[in-house]
Amino acid sequence: MKSIYVIKAIGGRKVSFHPKGEEIGTVEITLSSEADKDPLFKDMPSSIPVHVTHAQSAIMIPQGATILASNDFEPYHAIRIGTSAWGVQFHPEYNTDIMKAYILNQADDVKASGRNIDEIMMTVKETAHASSIMKRFTQACKQDNF
Repeated sequence: MKSIYVIKAIGGRKVSFHPKGEEIGTVEITLSSEADKDPLFKDMPSSIPVHVTHAQSAIMIPQGATILASNDFEPYHAIRIGTSAWGVQFHPEYNTDIMKAYILNQADDVKASGRNIDEIMMTVKETAHASSIMKRFTQACKQDNF
């Protein structure tokens, strides 16, 4: 589930349009040390590529939330609240074809913001680690460990 919706639902302090505009394409995120202990992120490299397309962000997260991943643009790319609620700002369900389609669909807005569509399209690459999060989530739900 998108982090901003999880955060808002459990009393997040502020969700708003990102001051830098939209993040779109395939970007690198850095996993926190807490991610090493998390069932969705453990045993992953310290940095992974993910597909993103979002203009809104959590400006302040709920007290006690664990930050699992971030980058220079988005400080809360992945969070966990307690032991069984996660939110991600990226799209683990996307493949490269879906990401490219979203970029092309938003081409007018991207161009209007002064960015180059061709450069963004060139960022798109496979995101195997991010894609595995959906399977890991399903496995975590099947195990009665939370």
